[in-house]
Amino acid sequence: MNITFKYLHLLCFVVCSSDVIAQTNSNTIFSVELPQTENKKVYQTISYQCFNSFTGTIHIQCYQVKQPDTNWLFDYSFESVDFKKGTHATQLDLGKATKTSTQNKSFLDVIRKFDIVPPGVYSINMAIDAESIHFKRVYLFTVDSNLAYNSGLRNEVNKAFEGDFNGKGASNKDKHPATPISEEEVKRVDNKIAHKIGKSGITTQIETINGTPFSYLYSSGWFLGRYEIKGAHDIKESVSREERMIKTNITSLVSNNLEGFEPVGAQMKKLNKKNKDEEEVKGNIDLNSYFSTGQEPGSMQDQNYEELHGIVETKVMGLPVAVEGFYTTQDIHRKMKASYIRVHYDIEQQKSDMSSTLNGYKSKFSETAAKGQGLEASGQSYLNNLTSEKNKLLYELGKEYGLNARQLEGNNVDISKLISEDTSMLIRKAEATADGKVKSDSTAIKTREKSEKLRKKYERLQELEKQITKYATLLDQFKNQNYLDSAINYSKISKLTETDDVSYKQMVKAGQGLLPESKTSKFISGITHFDAGIINKYESDYTVAGQAIKGGSMGYDFNFVQLGLTAGKTEYISRDGNIDQYNSYLTRLNFRQIKRQKVSLIYYNYSPSKKMLREDAFFKDGVSVPSFINPIHVVSLNYDGVITKFLTIHSEGATSYRSRENTNFIGSDHGALKTSLEFLIPKTNATISGEWEHVGDKFDNNSLPYTKAATERYTLSASADFLHSFLSAGLQYNYLKQSSFSTTGFSTKWGFDLSTHSRRWPSVSISYKPFATFRTYTDTLNIPQRPLTGAVCIAKGSYQFKNNGLSHRFMVIYNQNASTEDTQRYSSKMLQVSYILSSKTGMFNVNAGWMQLPVYDMVLYVPSNSAFLSINGATSINEKIDINVGEEVGIASFGLQRSSTTAGIGYEIKKLSLRLRLQSRYTNYKLASNSSSQNLFAGQIGINWDFKTSSPTTKLRNRIR
Repeated sequence: MNITFKYLHLLCFVVCSSDVIAQTNSNTIFSVELPQTENKKVYQTISYQCFNSFTGTIHIQCYQVKQPDTNWLFDYSFESVDFKKGTHATQLDLGKATKTSTQNKSFLDVIRKFDIVPPGVYSINMAIDAESIHFKRVYLFTVDSNLAYNSGLRNEVNKAFEGDFNGKGASNKDKHPATPISEEEVKRVDNKIAHKIGKSGITTQIETINGTPFSYLYSSGWFLGRYEIKGAHDIKESVSREERMIKTNITSLVSNNLEGFEPVGAQMKKLNKKNKDEEEVKGNIDLNSYFSTGQEPGSMQDQNYEELHGIVETKVMGLPVAVEGFYTTQDIHRKMKASYIRVHYDIEQQKSDMSSTLNGYKSKFSETAAKGQGLEASGQSYLNNLTSEKNKLLYELGKEYGLNARQLEGNNVDISKLISEDTSMLIRKAEATADGKVKSDSTAIKTREKSEKLRKKYERLQELEKQITKYATLLDQFKNQNYLDSAINYSKISKLTETDDVSYKQMVKAGQGLLPESKTSKFISGITHFDAGIINKYESDYTVAGQAIKGGSMGYDFNFVQLGLTAGKTEYISRDGNIDQYNSYLTRLNFRQIKRQKVSLIYYNYSPSKKMLREDAFFKDGVSVPSFINPIHVVSLNYDGVITKFLTIHSEGATSYRSRENTNFIGSDHGALKTSLEFLIPKTNATISGEWEHVGDKFDNNSLPYTKAATERYTLSASADFLHSFLSAGLQYNYLKQSSFSTTGFSTKWGFDLSTHSRRWPSVSISYKPFATFRTYTDTLNIPQRPLTGAVCIAKGSYQFKNNGLSHRFMVIYNQNASTEDTQRYSSKMLQVSYILSSKTGMFNVNAGWMQLPVYDMVLYVPSNSAFLSINGATSINEKIDINVGEEVGIASFGLQRSSTTAGIGYEIKKLSLRLRLQSRYTNYKLASNSSSQNLFAGQIGINWDFKTSSPTTKLRNRIR
């Protein structure tokens, strides 16, 4: 807001006439902020630093510098206020003052109702009296005329225009200058604003400044601020852009100008007060119907079925919560159901948002601190110039008029009091001469001219004194505010980011000064996770290692330890096609990380479900098959630590036991131990890692994907970069020892990987990775587990370049894998060459290759070799319609094996965020040379809807009561 000379004159007069007394202890610093509101309360924040705790009385006055006089707003006293040793901030509830001398209720109501401080120039006088502290000071603030970003009132005005602009932000070359707006359109926009907020007792008035129209808002005699009026498209785009800045780059709205400066932390606290994400319920619903005349061999799908997938995201008590569900009609014929519903609290997204806030603050504060150094230097230079000019004027006044500084004090431009009676008479005579009442008197006229020069010099002297006082106050205020902001917020955040694995609760505690009270709830910030429904969690190798659990899980941070609880059912499809179902319960304690050392303790309990025990197929003869009637208990201790910057360690020790077994469960037979090390060789980019694992033959956890009992494993690997990181190479060695029954066997496997990295040349990679979970096939028949052994070999080459807005990508892939489960071996080979062409509006790709899919078992060997070619393309016809077509051909040794044609079209209704899809497919295939051709027709109809709505609980009219 531009401040006129008269406003500056009044402001400087207030500053000059205020009594500023420094604190008794020079190491004690105080700073104050403008009043603000939260939870319908108006409070004032005072930041301070003191080296001794004390209790004192705060006297605080606030008035608005307004032409031609000041407007007193409030005068409060707060007794028995405790000040803690160190650097802190305290909030004074203005509704709970000990003593009230002056109070402008309409001003406080404006802050409380509309979440803004009315535009203007403010002066706040604060005095603190205690036994050892006597402090008094004036603080100056300027509030801009434009409605504050993310304030309650601005958000309510924005609602009149949001939701109609679907653009994601135009690029620089696509942006067009704002379209001129007619008087009729200006009135229409102003009426729309008035209609939106009129029920709140706000009136609007159109004003034009330098050709730009604004809607000025008033309530109860107060000017609330102005809102720029634009054309329909421009204002919607502006609102959309503002929403994106608030959500993704809120620090861009923080100001660090000297005039009207507030601490960066205080500004971010206001901007974070009402994040629009909290008012939104958004989600997606996807409905698809599939139909066909038949299914290809091995597809294991119904001929006709429907699928529904939906997700709803919102915030509950400030927490981002997603409810997701999936349903397919194919589950009617399935034992293992694919349909699910789950509720998930996205703590990682919460941590990411908080991390963005903290890093944004750090960046903006560093910028402000650097700017402050420049302001201090330039401001001091400016003050020196003003002081030099002031001293020069004092010298001239003393030399020409015989006046000294004491004579100039307190006369308020009354020249007659500064000159002699004789000179005053000559001035009056000169004025009479000018009016033609007496004859010319050159002496009187010259005296009058001299008096005018004196008057101008005296006025300039007064103006210099006001400017010196004002800028000295602002610079000192700026310096103290930044210092306290650094001590209260910046130092905590900097220390926090120096450690790894920071919890969300720690983030909130460190950034408490940047967030409103509603977002710093100790209970809410302590929730580490919450999931219900289908849960896919990895707790440890010997407890829950990624298997799906149907149930619930929740965790809480108690500062010194994080507690996690999980309960549900784990399901697998067994060899005989039945469902293996276990009741699973887990408790986890994560102890507070100390110097990058993490320790956690896990208790896991599982038992077969009643349904599982009723199935006769579950029980098998053999010495390795235990009685599953009693539950299994697993206790696991985990350690992760960084020993040096070159060495990291992970270790897990676990033991299992049955509740009714009369045996000592702590021992090598019942235990499992796994330790891995990773070492970065100093002054190189080479890494060596090793792992040792021992699992006793009586260690029991059948809910794991496969049983690890009676195994011992050694793994050693090394990797390094060569030729300035152009080439990466790695080598792996695996040794497995398995003891079961009366035999002991060994398995040794080697693996490697090589890859190149270049933007200029093609990238090539090749890897061979063997794996094993058992060592002999006979073990797989006796042990009720899901064992697997095999190897994967992948070679890949790719090259990409761009030309004339088109992206060209070439790729060659060779894949060979083999695996053995029980006595059945499966292996495949594939060679594929691909080309992908992509542009802004579409994509075209070609794939050609050869594939071999043989199957081996005890009596049959059936090789299957084929070549394939596929061509697919998709493009957008316009903003609403896109199409795709494709052709696939497969050739076997006997000739054409299959051909398939695909075509689809999509139509988008942008206003409804609704997308319609129609897909069709015709396939002709032949399994063998002596079999007949089969024809299949298939289709898909799909509807996809993105929706977003606002919570009905955040209406402005509810907030202003």
